[in-house]
Formats: sequence, C-alpha cells, structure tokens
Amino acid sequence: MKKLQNSLTSKGQTDLKWLSLCTSKKLNQNKSVVMKSWQTKNGSKVYLVSAGRSNVYLISTPTSNILVETGWKFTFSGLRRNIISLGLTHPITHLILTHTHFDHCFNAFMLRQQENCLIVAGVQEQKFTLAGYTPIPGGTLPGTRLLAGLGTLIGRKWFGYPPFKPTCRSEKIPVFPTMAMP
Repeated sequence: MKKLQNSLTSKGQTDLKWLSLCTSKKLNQNKSVVMKSWQTKNGSKVYLVSAGRSNVYLISTPTSNILVETGWKFTFSGLRRNIISLGLTHPITHLILTHTHFDHCFNAFMLRQQENCLIVAGVQEQKFTLAGYTPIPGGTLPGTRLLAGLGTLIGRKWFGYPPFKPTCRSEKIPVFPTMAMP
C-alpha cells in the first residue's frame, strides 16, 4: 500500500487534489459515484473499487486485503486512487483472478510490482498470462460469433496485456489469513 501511496504523491498536486475528493467517492472512467461496500459476518468488508466492463472488488479482512480482478488498462489510475482513498492499514496480499481476459487482468503485472502480492489464478490460465494474451472465446450466438471473429483478427494488439506469472494452487498458495481454501 505504501508503494501505491508513494507513486500517487510523486505525481504532483493534481493527484493530491483528486485524493481529497476520493475520500468518499470513486472515479471510474471520469464518472464520480459513491463506492459500494458490504460487511461480512466475520468482520471483513467488501468494497466495489472499480465498476464497468469488469468489476473489481477489495476484500478487507482484519489482517490483510485481497483484490479480486484488476480491470483493464484505462482503469488503473482510478483503481489505484480508489484503493488509496480507503486508507487501508494492511497491504494487498493476494490478487484473485477469476479468469484472464484482458478486462479482468490487464493491471495484474503493475499491481504485483507495487504491492508484491500473490496472484491467484487457475492453473490452466498460466499459459495465457505468460504470453500476455488470452484468446477470445468463439461466441454462442450469431452476433457474438461475429464479434469474436473480429476480436481474433485484432487479437494481441487490442486485447493483450503485460505478461505475468501467477501463483497457482499447484504451487502451494498459502491459505488466506482469515479464509480457508477448499
């Protein structure tokens, strides 16, 4: 978290003004809305820290913070600001990726550099993350098949992401501090 704060404050006065506006609001693609949050029975809090094409959630436990998804390339600045605005007292220890489409994992490489967090992804996803590109699914309806075909033509250039190596379950990911893995 300290690295995120340092990178924000090193950007200058504009970002500091933004940070003061972020205290109870969130920015997503130049839209300001109230950040949603939920309290769990065990005392953890879940925040919707970025919404849009891919929602990003932060789970704050008494001992750590877990990020679920990262969003795509144009959301990193807003995501970073929203996380800092929460005033977290513990670092982000884990990043969980439900899958590795560009709009869910584009910022994983940068978050690992800044937070030194473990990246949790399915074992089958590693071949894609190492290449920095996950193929677009074929689609099930005529319209989605057409879009998928167009997406395949522009592929890596538009839908690629910085390559990274996740920490997969097969590599013995440590159990989350307040959550048990099956």
